Order: sequence, then C-alpha cells, then structure tokens
Amino acid sequence: MSDRDLERRIELLEDERAIQALVHRYATLCDQRYAPDPLAELFTEDAVWSSASPDGALDFGTRHGREAIRELFQEVTARIAQPTLHMVSAPEIDVAPDRQSATGRWYSVVLLTMEQGPGQAAEVLMLGATYAHEYRRIGGAWRFSRVAATLHFHLPVGAGVVIPAVNAMSQDR
Repeated sequence: MSDRDLERRIELLEDERAIQALVHRYATLCDQRYAPDPLAELFTEDAVWSSASPDGALDFGTRHGREAIRELFQEVTARIAQPTLHMVSAPEIDVAPDRQSATGRWYSVVLLTMEQGPGQAAEVLMLGATYAHEYRRIGGAWRFSRVAATLHFHLPVGAGVVIPAVNAMSQDR
C-alpha cells in the first residue's frame, strides 16, 4: 500500500468520524431543549429537514433553509417537554470521492414528552426512526444538507410515566 493510499484511507476515516460527531451533536442539542440556534448552525443555508411516518399519522413537517429549520426547533420547544433522549446508532456513511459531500443512514430511538394542551397530561412517547442524511463540507466542516426521518413507530410509553432526568452526557458538554 502506498503512502497516498494510506493517507486517503485515514482521510476517509476522519471524515466518517467527523460526520458521526455531527450527528451525535444534533442528538445532544435536541436533548437540550431543541436549542434552535446551535441546531441551525449544523445545517447548510439551503438544507432540507423533514420527519414523518409513512402513513402521515405523525408528521413534524418539512422545512427548507437554515432559518426555517431554526424556526422549527423554536416551535418544537413549546410542544415537547423536557427531558428527551435521542439515541442514534448503526451509522452507514458514504463519503464522495472528492470528500466534499457524503450520505448517511442511521437508526434512532427517541423518548420524548409531548405536551397535549392546556389542562391535559403530557404523553411520553417512544419513537423509532431511520434517518437518511446528506452532508456537505462547508469551510472545512461537515454540515447537514438534508435530514429526512422516517418514523416507523410511535408508541405511548404508559400513563403517568415521567422521564426522570436529562441525558447526563448532554449536561457534561
């Protein structure tokens, strides 16, 4: 193996690791009250974000552009109580040969508390989803250019269930 081949392999591993860090940062920020401004910074200016079940029973909508995505997360803070817990796993990342774009697929399980309205008890849900991502390198840093979540299931966890604490890892950052 040539030095250039080895260098190329290391660059691809570094790109994959940076993309994994981006996705984990996204999950952490979601668990920190869907912090709108820091979350928006993870996206390209022309990014698209969507999240829905195939049957449309649960649909968080589609947003086009970084500002619209920031506004979405601002709205979410009013509808979803804290704490939440976003767990992402099993990344499949494919970096383009020019190392300026990539695609990814992830699995996610989310525990969240949905506000039901005035005078109604909040409901704890477990969501199971797959994410299809597109990434672009902007100014040397990886950003989301597309996030598409397909919500495969959303189940009530149980009456009176309370998620006890915010993810301790997110508090350490």
